[in-house]
Amino acid sequence: MDLTLDAEFEGGTVRVYRGSSTQSRSATGDPYQTLGMNYRNVCWALYGAGAAYKMGRNASPKSHSWIIYRLPSQLRTDATTFSALVQRGSASSSHVNYTAANPVAIIWEALVNDTWGAGIDSAFLDETTFQAESEFFRDENIGANFIAGEQESIEDFIGAVMQQFKLIMVWDNLSYKIKCLMNPATTHGTINTLRKSEIDGLSFNRPDWNTVINEVRAEFIDAERGWRGNVVDVKDMGSIAQQGGVVTTNRVSLTAKVTDFNTARRLATRILNDSAYPLGSITFKVNRFKSQIEVGDVFRLVWDEFNSGTVTGYWMVVSRKGDDGADDAIEIQAVEDIFIPAVGSEELSVTTPVVQGWNEITDTTLTQVGLATDVPLDEAELTPIKAFEFPPMATQGQRAQVVLLAQRTSSSVLSIQYNTNRRNKSPLAVRGSSRVSRL
Repeated sequence: MDLTLDAEFEGGTVRVYRGSSTQSRSATGDPYQTLGMNYRNVCWALYGAGAAYKMGRNASPKSHSWIIYRLPSQLRTDATTFSALVQRGSASSSHVNYTAANPVAIIWEALVNDTWGAGIDSAFLDETTFQAESEFFRDENIGANFIAGEQESIEDFIGAVMQQFKLIMVWDNLSYKIKCLMNPATTHGTINTLRKSEIDGLSFNRPDWNTVINEVRAEFIDAERGWRGNVVDVKDMGSIAQQGGVVTTNRVSLTAKVTDFNTARRLATRILNDSAYPLGSITFKVNRFKSQIEVGDVFRLVWDEFNSGTVTGYWMVVSRKGDDGADDAIEIQAVEDIFIPAVGSEELSVTTPVVQGWNEITDTTLTQVGLATDVPLDEAELTPIKAFEFPPMATQGQRAQVVLLAQRTSSSVLSIQYNTNRRNKSPLAVRGSSRVSRL
């Protein structure tokens, strides 16, 4: 890419190379092209392509900063292209993460690349799961930009990406499958059911409230503010109230990965959801007929020995041991699922939860958005159009669990209401003015 820098006493043509693995020097105006120094995998610039670069009145050239966007490679080991792998963090060219890298595509290149990566044969990577999870990040407008500050091992690099974006790799004796634990379509797509008679040696543990974190402050580099530092702060007010107003803060750094406010807020909220409530954990053994349960899967456990009767809980597998075949049992360790709360009955089916962010309202010409007459909830259907993400562990069933924005349609009338949903209770409408002046 040729750029022209033009000042009164300084300037000329600067040819910038992005650092691809296949880049070759252009012969036009480059006296060193025949030497074959292509500097592949390195971003570099040639000052004075075609004509001498004017240094001006300075003893040395001025320093220039270049922001280079490079999307992850889709190449397989055999040099063919895995074109279904999404490279970008957003499909919208107007979104800040359109130029950001898709986290799953980052993992793919880091695993396959045999120059600076792990050099794993791509035949051992399950393309179906890599494609599905890359599409999830694209649809959720989540991307990553990495600022190279220091050298690190490829294992640490891959581990940092997977930890930040809640990705795991699962080996199924044929290939490595990738899973995003923020994607309910993956984790909750198939929910297996386990009963008392199918498990052995169940142990249960729940940590104290004084171990939880109810505020997360995340530092990141904000591209929309000229690549300056910024901070996002998220709190769980229910958890704070449960602890008597005591705020316990976890400070995390996203400076080498996230460069937009919305992504930083979502990742901080994800960290908060995992830590704001003392989620229970269980350990048990299961025979090999249930060995299809993998790390990252959600299952339901129907248990009929609680004092209150049968309880159905939902759990996510965090580890499994015994795959070496040393005995006939597999040990499963799991934690409470943050999307689906337990119920005090036997439940064998549940609607797959859907993670949604806020959608921008682009049609501002709707004359119906204004005054609307309040009506009881049982007189018209409420269709949710947006909901906050929330941890399902409500505080003793008393704290508000979710706030949603809903629309009610009756012929040509559109109204917007806010509703709160309390655990084990029906949705309650928050009455008040129905005038909507700002969204």
